[in-house]
Amino acid sequence: MKRFEYMQRQYFALGNDGFLYALGDCGDFESADIIAEDMGLDALWILDYSTARQFQSVINSKIGEAQ
Repeated sequence: MKRFEYMQRQYFALGNDGFLYALGDCGDFESADIIAEDMGLDALWILDYSTARQFQSVINSKIGEAQ
């Protein structure tokens, strides 16, 4: 599997504590939600790789504007 394909399968969870957790290669949202539960997370939101990258871009942009 190519690196890009591997990265596309990564999922993340925003916990109710405000932290973002890496769930790993989950395959789909349903599996990611199950993994989050297995990790004991109260996930408010499950993000796929593309969404996480989009948020990273916005946050980095705003941090750059503030400096």
